[in-house]
Amino acid sequence: MNSISLFCNKKSIFLKACVTLLSEFFGFDTSGNSTMDLDFKLTYSRAGVSLNSIDHLLQMIKANKFQHYDLGHNKNLQKYGRPKPPEYDLRKVTSPVVLYYSKNDRVVDSGTIHKLISVLPNVYQTIMIPHNKFGHIDYAFNSNAKTLVFDSVINIARQFRIAPIHQQYGYYYY
Repeated sequence: MNSISLFCNKKSIFLKACVTLLSEFFGFDTSGNSTMDLDFKLTYSRAGVSLNSIDHLLQMIKANKFQHYDLGHNKNLQKYGRPKPPEYDLRKVTSPVVLYYSKNDRVVDSGTIHKLISVLPNVYQTIMIPHNKFGHIDYAFNSNAKTLVFDSVINIARQFRIAPIHQQYGYYYY
């Protein structure tokens, strides 16, 4: 059992504190999430997430920039040719992008979404989740995510499956 499971499991005296922390840091809809299986979700949802990935996310939050991994002054000079890591050039993202966001998301707020809209060259659609308490972690954990998000993702993906641009390049989907 890992430390998160010890802290956030259904028998823990800290379960209420765990739910409060999730709600405050990420936005977490307690009405759409059962605390009974929270420890299971937290244990298995992090598969494939490395400490470097978490460190990179924290670096970007601190810098308030969508940037490459900060390796430190000397290694940045070696890898990037500059002392600070460069920002990702989102103007180079040419595929159609659909941006989902929610009012209760503490990680990606509406200001970030509007900044992305102004930089990304091909925003196909922007969708606000129609649920006031839906937060960042709810995309993975909320029992209503299928209805609130995933059905829409599937429908939009189906629109692109038969898009003329795919046929132009010889991609056919059945």
